[in-house]
Amino acid sequence: MKSFTPKISILLISLFISLQLTAQVRPEQISRLDSIYTKALSDWNVPGMGIAIVSHDSILLSKGYGITDMTTRQAVDANTLFALASNTKAFTSTSLAMLVDRGELNWDDKVVEHLPWFAMYNPYVTAEMTVEDLLSHRSGLKTFSGDLIWYGSTYSREEIIRKVRHLKPAYGFREHFGYSNLLFITAGELIPAITGRSWDDFVQEELLDKLEMNRSTLHVSDLNNLDNTAQPHTYVDGELLQIPWLDWDNMGPAGSLISSANDMAKWLQMNLNNGIYDGDTLVSAMQMYELQNPRTNLAVT
Repeated sequence: MKSFTPKISILLISLFISLQLTAQVRPEQISRLDSIYTKALSDWNVPGMGIAIVSHDSILLSKGYGITDMTTRQAVDANTLFALASNTKAFTSTSLAMLVDRGELNWDDKVVEHLPWFAMYNPYVTAEMTVEDLLSHRSGLKTFSGDLIWYGSTYSREEIIRKVRHLKPAYGFREHFGYSNLLFITAGELIPAITGRSWDDFVQEELLDKLEMNRSTLHVSDLNNLDNTAQPHTYVDGELLQIPWLDWDNMGPAGSLISSANDMAKWLQMNLNNGIYDGDTLVSAMQMYELQNPRTNLAVT
């Protein structure tokens, strides 16, 4: 029987690095970076990746390395689209920060104040779960608990969230780190509950459009009308093979963003400039601090 072990794939290998550098990159520095990134392709056994290096208002480097797929062997460039998976979560939390700025939401709001039908396994946790808790991976659920509810399913976001109440916790509430896609889906559903706009429309209009991330999309179905896309791959019996795209729309707030190095460089500029992009304040400095302030600390050994 063939083994089928998903590895780090081209879907997930889109690196975006922010460095405190001068406004110019010398040719010899680019040459050195080229060698480092080319070696990374070999070390990680991935077909291609996109790189952006940003220093505040300056995009110092935006470039592609490798190929988009093993069939056409088209070269990756700075506009090649990659599925960014959980990098999407930062867009969801930033969207909520915008609502906090507008006085429509507080980080310590109870989730049930906005989603009365929301429930965890433990009634106490249901009653006490805050917006901040949703984003902090400390609910008591084990890492990736319940992911098979959304993966490859046709459940809507609300249907997925309504099933969370059946998941037994592995830890005490706020006592232990447990990475949760389901609670970021829940966080995304706060947006339509508060604004009447879907998570998709809000992120598109308030972030992607305002940041001029014109190549980016939140839907796999949009790829039918877009070119220059990095295809997903995995290993089967040690061989790197191209596999079909999986529709992640139902878990959008936790992982559906598809973007390029050029577009993500603009996102980095906004973050490095304390919520300001091209002179416009998208998020206040106070809320940028809240977004970047650690909540669940992990020991590193």
